[in-house]
Amino acid sequence: MVCFDFLIPLLFPLAVYLFQKQQKIFREAAGAFFAGLMIMFAGWILFPVMSPHDRFIDNVYELPVPQSIQVRLATYHPQEEIAGFLEQRRKSKVELGFMPTSTLPSAHVAWGVFLVYYAWRVSRWWGLLAMPVALLSTVGTVLLAQHYFVDVPAGVAVALLSIVAARYAAKAKGSSAFGSASA
Repeated sequence: MVCFDFLIPLLFPLAVYLFQKQQKIFREAAGAFFAGLMIMFAGWILFPVMSPHDRFIDNVYELPVPQSIQVRLATYHPQEEIAGFLEQRRKSKVELGFMPTSTLPSAHVAWGVFLVYYAWRVSRWWGLLAMPVALLSTVGTVLLAQHYFVDVPAGVAVALLSIVAARYAAKAKGSSAFGSASA
């Protein structure tokens, strides 16, 4: 559960390192991150979906729940750690007045892919260290009822598309008269 909550704070030191030591990769990573955000915003607007936790467990809008899901919810008794996590989420939403957001695609999954990819570009050792964090964050999104399974491959697809677009843009800028060092 720590990986789910601390994925973004782990991205920050990587961004600071890239900014200070590897400007070219930093610009590419920033481009990929912001391209990913734009794609995710479009997905969230086009496919507004509440998380399983908000839709079924808390039923924040008090919508009708299909009978088959009601039966499963009646027998849903998560382990203590997961129940604690869900209770923490519930309290934070009430205290902050936070309304549920869309889940398709998963930003946590996309950011996990960014973390691994750009950490790997810095050093294979850092990439290997980032992999378990990204993997646990990805599994946690579904395990903790914050995402449906389909949100996971959608998050991976957004990240990969953003990385490819950022790499293409970086290469195109590097080969143009405006972006080359000799100009």
